[in-house]
Amino acid sequence: MRLALSLFIASLLAILSQSCASNGQAEIAQKETGVAVRIMRVEPQPFVEYIHTTGTVKAQNQIRVVAEEAGILKSILFDKGRSVKKDAVLAVLENNIVQAAYRDAEAALEQARINEKSARTLKEKEAISDNDFQLARLNRIRAEAARDIAATRREKLNVTAPISGYVNERFADLGAYISPGTPLFEIVDLSSIKIVAGIAERFFPYIKSGTQAEVSFDAYPLKRFEARITFVARSIDPQSRTFNIELELPRSGDTPLSPQMMANIRLTKRRIDSGMVIPLDAIIESENGRFVFLRKDAVAKRNPVTVEAINGDRALVGGLQPGEQLVIVGQRQVSEGDTLNVIQD
Repeated sequence: MRLALSLFIASLLAILSQSCASNGQAEIAQKETGVAVRIMRVEPQPFVEYIHTTGTVKAQNQIRVVAEEAGILKSILFDKGRSVKKDAVLAVLENNIVQAAYRDAEAALEQARINEKSARTLKEKEAISDNDFQLARLNRIRAEAARDIAATRREKLNVTAPISGYVNERFADLGAYISPGTPLFEIVDLSSIKIVAGIAERFFPYIKSGTQAEVSFDAYPLKRFEARITFVARSIDPQSRTFNIELELPRSGDTPLSPQMMANIRLTKRRIDSGMVIPLDAIIESENGRFVFLRKDAVAKRNPVTVEAINGDRALVGGLQPGEQLVIVGQRQVSEGDTLNVIQD
């Protein structure tokens, strides 16, 4: 039993010794050949820095149509889901008092006209004074004004569309009593679309009216739209520390957009014609700041950098010179002074 145990321990020690020897040989081989890396030559190149934000789609006009007169909702001519032209009658209210007031005003006007005509005849015959004639004329003018007011009130019983658009909502049912100011319909004008967004105040110097922007929507992930800034607010919201902008978005027949839809906006902050642009992944974070590895005299040299801007997987940095050899693959396995074995693509 002791002999078997001794043989087992001896075998285990031999295996461990062999493994350590292999690892040591691997480390020696790595030191001789160097750490496998890929490099790129740093050269000045153009760079565009963007501002990313989100906004909300708004219709050019989205209004609520309210009743201007009281009455019973008698009929609905354009219900929700239909398109309507400006001044078309959407619904009709019934109010017998308003109708009667109009008829009374019409009768009063007719009487005033007759009285004025009679007064004119008497005036010509010098049967009444000029003051009496003028009084009759003024009574006719007042009757015309009263008739016009009654006519306007009667016309308001026909609720009309103030704009052309799409009836997006109806708020009252047939037979309901409607008070003045009660919302009846919501009409959305989709002839043109705008996007409203809030921008952080630190970007205020970079945003100007007329600037082009790229817009995308989660509902259409494969499509990109060109928009133009048409409005830039000149005051900052004290709560959110943002300022509002509006973008005009041309309509696309095959891509319907809906009010309140979220929009992803990309605005150009600045364009740089020549800068040190490197892959973002080449930059290593440490407690002492950011750095990269450069290949100098076939060994790795640690070089601090400052990140000035990021665009996707690329970064505009300071601290590098044109022509330097930047480690872009294998940099996280490299230490200062390591020999580098450059792998060609």
